[in-house]
Amino acid sequence: MVVTGSVNLVYRGIPVYTFKSGETFGEIGMLEGNIRRGSAVVAEENTSLLSLSRDSLQSDSFPPDLLREVYSYLGKRVARLLLADEFYRSNMDVLIVQDGGCAPGYNAVTSFLTEKFEKKGRRVFVALEGFKSLASDTDKDFGLLVVNSELRQLLSNVPRVYDAAALKHQRGAAFRTERFPQFKQDDVQERAVSGILRRGVRVIVCIGGNGTMKGAKALAKRLKDKDVKIFFIPVTIDSDIMNTETIGQHTGVERGSEKLKSYCAGTLFIISFSFTYTHLQNVHRCVHTSTMLHQRDDGSRRWISRITQLRGCRCTLCSLTRASG
Repeated sequence: MVVTGSVNLVYRGIPVYTFKSGETFGEIGMLEGNIRRGSAVVAEENTSLLSLSRDSLQSDSFPPDLLREVYSYLGKRVARLLLADEFYRSNMDVLIVQDGGCAPGYNAVTSFLTEKFEKKGRRVFVALEGFKSLASDTDKDFGLLVVNSELRQLLSNVPRVYDAAALKHQRGAAFRTERFPQFKQDDVQERAVSGILRRGVRVIVCIGGNGTMKGAKALAKRLKDKDVKIFFIPVTIDSDIMNTETIGQHTGVERGSEKLKSYCAGTLFIISFSFTYTHLQNVHRCVHTSTMLHQRDDGSRRWISRITQLRGCRCTLCSLTRASG
């Protein structure tokens, strides 16, 4: 038991959990009698511990009343370990937030980041439903990402531990919500910030498109005086982040072009009714396949001109007028 100070549970250089005053550790090892799977390292000076050995419990001289109390505590402690949601209540070092529409690259980026952070001895958590989880802020809204298979085995009693290495082979985004417009509200953002600080998050990495970037900026503004670093990685097929390419945008164009080619027996006309970022994807696809694009306004002409210069191909743009009725 930690009497004063704190102790880190460390596995191969990775701090897994910090035990504070009043908390106990080593119960499973004492009951099983097996070799330890992690190391306990004093985290701060003036730390004092109270220990109880397995041999002491098996001694005939151990007071029976105290023995009953010890086993009662151990039973409750093991039950808590089996439902170890308290693992998510503090020291959530790095938190990954996926949000927005699905796009190629979400899971691959998440897997890559987890591997890099883990090698640096950092713990990586994930919001299971993007910004919605930050706003909800219950223990069940978060999971733990682990690459090392032995570390996952060590944390087998902790709920919602995910194999981050396998994520790189999964399409789309495993931990996002499609859209969460309520995150624009001040009270929702404040609730999210309160949970972030209470859980001891030190780094937040937001992954997504333009909407996710706005959410990351909102968090950064509210956390500017706190010791929390916020990063944003653009992953979207919409290419809606100014002055940079985005992960997934070229895959979106190529896949769309392949579909157009498979449908196109002669000339294919695509009708686009709004000049939005999604329409720009249509422009790219049509240019790529020499397809005719119908657009209701002239806003795309400059994009057509620019893209055809870059790609060196031809495209026909037809503007439609609003029809009565």
